[in-house]
Amino acid sequence: MTQTIEAPQRPGRRLGWRTLVLRKEALGVLLLGLVAVFVLWSAWVGPRPDSPPPESMPSEGYVLSLNAPDGLSSVRPWSTGELIDRLRPAPEGNVLVWTEAGRVRWATLSPSDPMLKEYRARPVSSTGLQPAEALHRPMVVGVLMSLLALWAVVAGPRPRYGTRWFWFWLLSASLGLGIAWYAVAELIRTPDERRPRRRSGLDGFVTGLVISAGVGAMLWLLQGL
Repeated sequence: MTQTIEAPQRPGRRLGWRTLVLRKEALGVLLLGLVAVFVLWSAWVGPRPDSPPPESMPSEGYVLSLNAPDGLSSVRPWSTGELIDRLRPAPEGNVLVWTEAGRVRWATLSPSDPMLKEYRARPVSSTGLQPAEALHRPMVVGVLMSLLALWAVVAGPRPRYGTRWFWFWLLSASLGLGIAWYAVAELIRTPDERRPRRRSGLDGFVTGLVISAGVGAMLWLLQGL
């Protein structure tokens, strides 16, 4: 009697935990790098108030608007449309926003300013780098950073420090600080065990508001120094 011996089946290829950890850490480092580029680039571009206004027409792009551009504390990757709306040309405006060596500056023109009549006759320049375009460029990095972080929160490994809703709300914190926190706490630093009580979505919502308010207050104080 002949006995048939079945060939052993090869198990499916599985990634070891070290490989997964290294990949997760690499994603965390990438997110931190994107946050750093986004913050530094946004801080370099501005906008920043400049006093007094230029004595002649700016050599680069400019726009006369009703609104001053938002400060650095209000910079969020998804605020591109709102940013452009605030800098629409307005012949009746008195806020001059212009670019200088790639940086955005702005000043409020007084009714007695001799240049105000010329700016109102031509409220936007036809050449040069427009302020909205200069402010939009760092947003490209911000959008990529936000989409990558959102994908990691939704489809990535189960978070240990907080729930997915906790990190989802924190992604909206100013200057990508919530994304940096997630990268460090959940991707780069890996605790041995899960916390018995993870922070909830309500905690994330409140924490994001506190972070944004704190960043705004700190930048306001620094601007006044």
